[in-house]
Amino acid sequence: MKAPARELLPAGLLYAALLLALFTWTGITPAYDGRGHDGRFYAAMARDEIRNEPFIPIAPYCYRLLTPALVAHLPGPVVQRFRVFDLIVWMAALLAWHVLARRTGLSRWQSTFGGVILATCAWGPASSFYNPCYVDPLMYLFIFLGLNLMLSKRTAWLAVLLAVAMLQREQCAVVLVCALVHDMQSNGRSKRTALCYGAMLATCATIYVAVRWAVPPIEATTPPPWLVAGAVVRWLVTDPGYLLKSGLGTLYALGLPLLGFAILPDARRYVREHHWVRYYLILAALSLLGGSDKARLAFLAQPVLILALLHGLGPRMGTLRLLGPTLAVLLIHLYLQFPPSLMLVNGRLAAPLVDSMERGTHGANLYEAGQFPVPMATVALHVAFSVALCGLMLLAWRRDGGRSAATLPDSTPSATTPLRKPLQVNGQSG
Repeated sequence: MKAPARELLPAGLLYAALLLALFTWTGITPAYDGRGHDGRFYAAMARDEIRNEPFIPIAPYCYRLLTPALVAHLPGPVVQRFRVFDLIVWMAALLAWHVLARRTGLSRWQSTFGGVILATCAWGPASSFYNPCYVDPLMYLFIFLGLNLMLSKRTAWLAVLLAVAMLQREQCAVVLVCALVHDMQSNGRSKRTALCYGAMLATCATIYVAVRWAVPPIEATTPPPWLVAGAVVRWLVTDPGYLLKSGLGTLYALGLPLLGFAILPDARRYVREHHWVRYYLILAALSLLGGSDKARLAFLAQPVLILALLHGLGPRMGTLRLLGPTLAVLLIHLYLQFPPSLMLVNGRLAAPLVDSMERGTHGANLYEAGQFPVPMATVALHVAFSVALCGLMLLAWRRDGGRSAATLPDSTPSATTPLRKPLQVNGQSG
């Protein structure tokens, strides 16, 4: 199902209002004069007028060229340039996600509701406006566009998109795996499919290798990914504090959609029946091993988990009977993502509640690296209470939704229903 252009106008106005509200109410990190720890490298690549660090290029930031190159051509201070760029890109990303939701068979109401959930995730636009000099927004736009091209079977355009996306961030390659799985599920295994995606993989790998060869780093801030993944696994096993922070960070980053996936049978059925969804979520989970201190890595799974949640809630979520529970679920989602007692600093939204998950630290990072004003016990109580509220509401919705489904007439004739005799006209069946 494709979203008509006239449908995108009201949805786009709603998304624009939400983004402008978050843009206005969200503060800017004080770390490195608003650039953030990682963002200072991207800011320097985008012609930073104040902080011109002499130790650029630094790996792996120096390989993510596209966002800094585009921001470099905008006027004004570099932090504001990144913020405006993030606002525009997130607007396009939400519209692309809305079209994606419609392509998966969701209704107009469901797709808009899901877009609101995605727009109001703390690790979504709000996090981008707080740490504006990061490159995540354009990565998500590429991923949503790629999944749309995959579902519409526009393989040639998908190959072009992925070639460009490799200049943005390496996580965009998740679309290549999903497209291969989806094509094999739809058309079966064939030599043409293997050659097509083999060529796409070779092209993306060639571009990535060429960028790494053309931009030799003079310093790397992280060890190779396999060493980081091994360290994360060891810490999860040996350090209870790191395990607690990682669990809270993941649960907080995914929130309501993760709970809906765990509780609603139709959400799990949707993931089982669509192999590309399952592979996307698996790759998103594996990406958590790529960073030892980044709760935001879990957010990669959020857009597709929202799709599963909406399919789990079913087509009756927009009916008047379930309007109250639906609004209650949305309010609980907002409470889980934006607790005013823990995320407001001087009347502005600060960083998401669970930010740093570094081994050996003891709190939630709301301001800048090294400052942990909120005890982890407070974070744990907030998350546990939010989970309980979401779980109870989803269970109540599931019971009411099932009761509503039982009262609706079934248009499919059952095996016990006698079939109507054919009409006889002049001794012949009509």
